[in-house]
Amino acid sequence: MSVIRSIATKYCIPFYAISLSLILFSCGTPGEDNSSAVNNEEAVIDQDTIVSGLNHLKKSRNNTHIPIKGKVIMLDTMPPPKVVPAGKPRIVPLKDNTAQAGIPEVIKIPEKLTIVVPGKDSIPLPEVYNVQIDTLKMSYSEPVLALPPRFKDEANCNIRYLSVEQGFTDGMVFNAVQDKRNNMWFATNKALIKYDGSFLTNYPFATSGVFVDSKGNLWFPTNGGIINFDGNICKKYSIYPDTDIIRFNYAKSIIIEDKNGNIWFASEGSYGIFKYEPEQPGFSDERFTHFSKKHGLISDNINCITEDKGGNIWFGSNGSGLCKYEAASNGYPNGRFIHYSFREGLSNNVVTSIIEDRNGILWIGTYGGGVNIYDGKSFKHLNERQGLSHNIVLTVFESKNGDLWFGTFGGGLCKYEKQATGLLTPRFTYFTIADNLVSNHISSILEDNSGNMWITSTGEGVMIYKRNSFTHITPDMGMEFDFLRSPFEDTDGNFWFGEERGGGLCKFDGKNFNYYTRKEGLCGDSITSVIQDKAGNIWIGTIGSGLCKFDGQNFTTWTNRNGLLDNKISYLHEDKYGNIWIGTETAGVCRFDGKSFYHITKKDGLCGNLIQYIMEDSKGNIWFGTRTSGAYKYDGISITNFSLPNGLDGNYIGPMLEDTYKNIWFGIGQGGLTRHDPDSPDPSSRFVQFREQGQCNQKDGTNCYDILYTIDSKFLVNDDWGNIWYGTGKGINLLTLPEDGIVDNIKVDLFTRKDGLKGDNPVVYTAFIDSKNRLCYGYMRAFTTLDLNTLNGQPDPR
Repeated sequence: MSVIRSIATKYCIPFYAISLSLILFSCGTPGEDNSSAVNNEEAVIDQDTIVSGLNHLKKSRNNTHIPIKGKVIMLDTMPPPKVVPAGKPRIVPLKDNTAQAGIPEVIKIPEKLTIVVPGKDSIPLPEVYNVQIDTLKMSYSEPVLALPPRFKDEANCNIRYLSVEQGFTDGMVFNAVQDKRNNMWFATNKALIKYDGSFLTNYPFATSGVFVDSKGNLWFPTNGGIINFDGNICKKYSIYPDTDIIRFNYAKSIIIEDKNGNIWFASEGSYGIFKYEPEQPGFSDERFTHFSKKHGLISDNINCITEDKGGNIWFGSNGSGLCKYEAASNGYPNGRFIHYSFREGLSNNVVTSIIEDRNGILWIGTYGGGVNIYDGKSFKHLNERQGLSHNIVLTVFESKNGDLWFGTFGGGLCKYEKQATGLLTPRFTYFTIADNLVSNHISSILEDNSGNMWITSTGEGVMIYKRNSFTHITPDMGMEFDFLRSPFEDTDGNFWFGEERGGGLCKFDGKNFNYYTRKEGLCGDSITSVIQDKAGNIWIGTIGSGLCKFDGQNFTTWTNRNGLLDNKISYLHEDKYGNIWIGTETAGVCRFDGKSFYHITKKDGLCGNLIQYIMEDSKGNIWFGTRTSGAYKYDGISITNFSLPNGLDGNYIGPMLEDTYKNIWFGIGQGGLTRHDPDSPDPSSRFVQFREQGQCNQKDGTNCYDILYTIDSKFLVNDDWGNIWYGTGKGINLLTLPEDGIVDNIKVDLFTRKDGLKGDNPVVYTAFIDSKNRLCYGYMRAFTTLDLNTLNGQPDPR
């Protein structure tokens, strides 16, 4: 009978049930004497017979219901709990990468400005040249599989980088563009590089810039002219050969397309600006128009060009300031140039970048004078005194959400939010080599079609910032815990964390980390579970130091001396009646109602005392997940066991949840998921297994779907759309549940390190959705969030 007891213990089935099953299963034909097999306790019963009987039992019964009558411990019969006034917490300020922006200095523009009109007052008209077009063979290297983009270990957001280590031929990247096929192109000193997300292809053109026009054609300068590539045909555009103007055939990387389809580019050296005009009414051939200082341009050495909403072309020079070209307007058939320099209020005459924002305001980067904001009436100076990371600004960019981005030479990347939700004043966010970047020298910024930011550098390749992704609070920012446990958000919006390895308790209010340990009155520093009750009290479960309640003033401690079942606590949960349920590591579970402890252990019907998780369903049932004995449902009267023999995919139960369809989901340790539909009319469909891809075996008779990318259950949480986030040891599966509830229509997406996860292995049972609709959870050395509002393709919340 010892074998029977062993099987009963393993599968959490009452001894009498297996015995009865064996009696029924071992019955012979009528007239046979089977009494010895039943009545003789010393009879030998082989294990195969027991397992066969057990399988018969599985087919012939439902889950076992065990009436429970636990042990009640009244508090007035025990020593009172220990009450200690809380000391002042140790405060560590958050070291984040943001700062409030100062008020820009305003310089009013004088009324009298320098205006130069071509064709007037001895100013010559711009020169017009013929265009020579040569068709080139567009050769390229064999595509090479790039290594995956990498993160810096100390990164607190999803910024990855591509450089020579990942397959680039050159780390100096001048700029990046995205073509109509979503390929990325990079201009470098050694080659023009195409990146399709997997493979790198080198085109043998050493170029200082690349541009995509409205038709999707690539333009890039070379020493022999300017190249146009439509994806199939490569053409070189140059000025018709003439010994006096051959120097104009050297183009800079400064290229734009105006609203009329003309291409503007700066020439290398000090030869001014060229405008390429395709065939248009009024002239039959393509042509170049050349503008220089003698025609009214502020300088022949031009660094940047842009077009404003009014069709005016703006030029930033390398030492002479800024000028605006008004083409054929205000009675000037040949246009006019208006000059702005330090005398007119510009902070620096070396202008490196110009853009016009959605409101018609010009943002002007300078080499040493920070950023200038031009509204037509004044220049506003935004520099290091106002919080800019560096006064040498090489590039300025406006993202789709209206944020301004400044790439500096020495100060990294700087984001300027002038109208973000909830901001009373503008704010800077800094990205530097100290945390997320691999270079502080930024040459260009681009936002791709998916909202990712591509940041090129002058020596370390390209950085990719996926903004709508995971962000992390790390030790460098003030979060000191090594093994973060049980984070949650309280009713005031504060985050609370426990630390299992002796760090104590922490409250994070968004600005400061407030640390509590034994020194401040906490009952123990090794914490496994932290919750807030309906009255606002914080309850703390510890390893070996019992249960602690913090009411903001005092710490109150209960141990086994005061009626607590055991001092090693694994999980805490408050039910709808305000009772606190306490799972223990080795002694079972108990309920605390403020007046008594109610103990439920193996003696009372549990098959195992190793409680790992507790939850309450919509019907008020309390569910316990155990380490070895499956899960239990407690309805207040009896316990029902769910385990491997009667529907679950394993007996090691981690996280659990109830979905929007009232199904119960079980996370299986070292395994996948089991979904239980308690109301299904078909018993065969009440349990559905979800396993890793390729792991379902239809021969075993289970209702199984191998749609998970990774397994090893760490957390389960519902979002506002009814989707399930399933954290595992190798990433996070997002299960999008269909509105029709049909299992076949469940969609699964995977998030891993390449999507911004700090690591692939989150700490167990740490996930929740906060009041801002962010997925929040813990890693060993980080607290991670993902703003679910920013994910593309989310349906309306159900």
